[in-house]
Amino acid sequence: MKTTVEFPDALLRRAKVVAARRGITFKRLLSEGLEQVVRSAESGERRVLSVEESGFLEWDSQGVPVLKAGEGSLRVVTNQDIDDLREELGV
Repeated sequence: MKTTVEFPDALLRRAKVVAARRGITFKRLLSEGLEQVVRSAESGERRVLSVEESGFLEWDSQGVPVLKAGEGSLRVVTNQDIDDLREELGV
């Protein structure tokens, strides 16, 4: 099936480099990545947070990544902040 998807330019460039290094097509890289995400979601597995992510994210009881309560000044988190974070993390 064909579809059109928009990616951030930097992510697209990085993905193409990964595909080239692995010696596979960009299409195959997308298929493998999407398969891995879907399989993980279906099994209820949680992906491992990177060291950087673990500084500000944690998993809630339903397996959803949520922002950790931080020390110091409080800031209102807007829907745009969450949308930006989701796009950055690919969730």
